[in-house]
Amino acid sequence: MIQKTKILILGGGFGGVRSALELSKSHLPNVDVALIDQHKFHEFHADFYEVAAAFLPEGESKPQTALQFENLAGSVMVPFEEIFKGKNVEVVVDKVDHINLKDRFVILEKGGKRDFDILIIALGSTTNYFGMKNLEEVALPLKTVGDALNIRNSVDELFVQKKPNKPINVVVGGGGFTGVEVAGELVRYLKTLAKLHNHPIELIDLSVIEACPTLLNGSKPWYQAEALRRLQKLGVNVHLDSKITQLTDHKIRLENGQVYDFDLLIWTAGIRANPLVESLEGVKLEKGACLAVNRSLQVVGFEGVFAIGDNSFCYDYQRSCVVPPTAQLAISQGKYIARAIRSISGGKKIDEFQPKLPNFIVPIGKGFALGEFLGLRFSGMPAWWMKRVVALKYFLSILPFLTALKLWFKGVRFFVS
Repeated sequence: MIQKTKILILGGGFGGVRSALELSKSHLPNVDVALIDQHKFHEFHADFYEVAAAFLPEGESKPQTALQFENLAGSVMVPFEEIFKGKNVEVVVDKVDHINLKDRFVILEKGGKRDFDILIIALGSTTNYFGMKNLEEVALPLKTVGDALNIRNSVDELFVQKKPNKPINVVVGGGGFTGVEVAGELVRYLKTLAKLHNHPIELIDLSVIEACPTLLNGSKPWYQAEALRRLQKLGVNVHLDSKITQLTDHKIRLENGQVYDFDLLIWTAGIRANPLVESLEGVKLEKGACLAVNRSLQVVGFEGVFAIGDNSFCYDYQRSCVVPPTAQLAISQGKYIARAIRSISGGKKIDEFQPKLPNFIVPIGKGFALGEFLGLRFSGMPAWWMKRVVALKYFLSILPFLTALKLWFKGVRFFVS
């Protein structure tokens, strides 16, 4: 009997899903592909900021309200069953407890041991609290759809708990892409709730606190300047060059000694690779606990073990720079790894991974975004619709046409209103 090559993909994010779909298309002989994720669904992280600040009219009944929340969450959740229907991919819903790279097996929480010949580590990341005491207990992260709904509900609760003559202070820690997107959407939601609860708008404060001298650090100066201008126009207070050093009793202390009160702190200031990655033996870790990989995205010292997305420290050797871990990068890495595995299967040499510079579209409030395409800059509603078209294109790449269209319209219905 011919021994089958066992390929395990750990994680069903952008990179994991793309590599699984591409491998399925390849129809490689004598290959078993399994994707392992602790959830039954793929999360579309790009729209979490929308979910965190989506206004839902109060339902006439509890079941109706529950259905609204279910539909809202469903706009960013895609069941693996729909993605891999008819595909030659086994989906294992389980949590990875341990990875042994030397002996080539993983231990699952419920399903025991799984051996592998080829491993793709795409476990995603966790929120980086930079070792600050109490921050993890107090701040709200934005890494999952559950986090997004938690932020939304926590903002709602503020207006229920606070008397109309009391100030409401919301702080977004971090002025990167996620922080800017959340702040741009949240300011509108706060104003809507203030009007609904007869809370004076002048008592509502939304601030972004960023340690770097600019917003969107690492992006082009045009993005940075326009993002600052847009947030300030919306009424967001932006504090740059302001490193948070301490958190005590609903007060934020900065490195320069300034202190800010807050009722709600949303933390978007950084990520670290999944803790399982840090626990791997014999690997080299780079910044953010990312795995050091070679030019074919294989973990240094372990042939046939690939790392992608937030788990790999991807370096662009042509431009001599580190490539930021975006969804675009993870998707392109997933495609590349499938090609690399085809080459390995055919006994051919693996080409090097050549990362492309990502095209950023940054939504900042309803109907407004910043974008660049073919060297042309876009802002306002055209760029915002470009973002929605990008979402549709992605859904079409992982789902049947009608299913993708239905999911896209569900998001548009929530996010345009």
